[in-house]
Amino acid sequence: MITMQGSHKKHGKDIKAKFGQYGRNELAIMGATCGVIQLFASEIIGQLFNEIAMGYLDADHAEIPDVEYVMQNGAIHSAINKKKFFEHTTVGERNQLHPKLSFASADLVLINGNHFEGEYQLVILDERKTDLL
Repeated sequence: MITMQGSHKKHGKDIKAKFGQYGRNELAIMGATCGVIQLFASEIIGQLFNEIAMGYLDADHAEIPDVEYVMQNGAIHSAINKKKFFEHTTVGERNQLHPKLSFASADLVLINGNHFEGEYQLVILDERKTDLL
């Protein structure tokens, strides 16, 4: 007679990918003015766009240029939380679903941490914004 102890499992335990609010890897840049954060994000994207797919999330800013130049540097997605609507720009086929789905193909999402939270934070020490920290 054969006795079984415990239950048999064919496969190991599944490991689910960890996601932040917007993407698998997200980095909120904070501690500086929004213009400085946009320029910094644009530089990072410009340096890495051939290596990894990157996205950028920011709020609407009337006092600084549109984020289209971020797209020109190689970001595959850009999203802006405007006061009356959410603007999402993407290279290629558009995805109008939740930002997590919109940024699903991005290996790294850079976020303006002055407006949105991210899984990880990069702090720039700017005296003009120390009250935000």
